[in-house]
Amino acid sequence: MNSSSPHRIPNVLSSLACLYDLSMHDLGLFLLSRLAILFPRHKTFRRFDLVEYDVMYRPDPNGLVPGLGNHEARLGVHRLLGEAWDELASTGYIAEAPRGNKWHEITDKGWAVLESNTVKVDDDYIDTILP
Repeated sequence: MNSSSPHRIPNVLSSLACLYDLSMHDLGLFLLSRLAILFPRHKTFRRFDLVEYDVMYRPDPNGLVPGLGNHEARLGVHRLLGEAWDELASTGYIAEAPRGNKWHEITDKGWAVLESNTVKVDDDYIDTILP
């Protein structure tokens, strides 16, 4: 969040600006927390299965950006499945399982971050990021 707001990763977004206020690392943690709700440990998923191609009809079928209206949801999902996805892959919080097949899962490292009692967000620590 910006410097005048509490350092928290929201569970429900009040506006698209909430996503843009998060650092790239925190944006990745937001996506990771949403993926953990949808996909329990060892369940695999594909990036492009998380959005419908007819984005005008249901831009967020899996609830990745809860609280946003259709237009903002489409933009939010695009941001999460682009930059935030890449952040999760580069930090090792998600990985292809098995490699090369485009299916992913949350790694043990990703689960450890989700399940830890404290998570570092914008140089502060919060108790948990799972809703």
